[in-house]
Amino acid sequence: MDTGICDIPHVAFVAQLTRHLVSVPPMQAPSTRRGSVALVIRLVLPDDGQFPDIDSFKRAQQETTAALVQTADRFLSQPELASAKAQLLFIQRAKYPGDPWSGHIGFPGGKRDLADTSDRATAERETLEELGLDLADENNFVHLGCLDDAIAYSLFTSMQMVVSPHVYLQIRQSSPSLVLSDEVASAHWIGLEQA
Repeated sequence: MDTGICDIPHVAFVAQLTRHLVSVPPMQAPSTRRGSVALVIRLVLPDDGQFPDIDSFKRAQQETTAALVQTADRFLSQPELASAKAQLLFIQRAKYPGDPWSGHIGFPGGKRDLADTSDRATAERETLEELGLDLADENNFVHLGCLDDAIAYSLFTSMQMVVSPHVYLQIRQSSPSLVLSDEVASAHWIGLEQA
């Protein structure tokens, strides 16, 4: 019998992902054309579940990456989260003529602006613009780290862009409602076992 992600408790997967993001530096590709996306994870409890305290996360974000891992381990090992299911936020881009990613399913994000101070800032700005979700709000989200850069190609043009994927964990059971911009046709929280 094959074992897969469905057989791993979701909180254990998120804890292992956090340790990986902190301990393995992401590979970055050199490019002047850069963009960023946000991989937003939330934990959903059964109807009668009570979400645990998040104050320790707020303090850990001001400290070292080692403190973040320890705090994540403590947070995710709380009995209240034992049966939590993780979900990833996906969007479907609106269809526009001439847009090489028109109608695609993906993560919120986009092209880096001159005013963006980092790839992370791009991911946060784009997510706020596209969905009204403020990933920089430490009362609701924690930045877990960054995955390796990916290269995005358009099938119809010679356009190439390096994309930096940033991973966030929602640390409250409920988050602000999504407010879709005209760039986004729809947004969906998809269970980790389906992603």
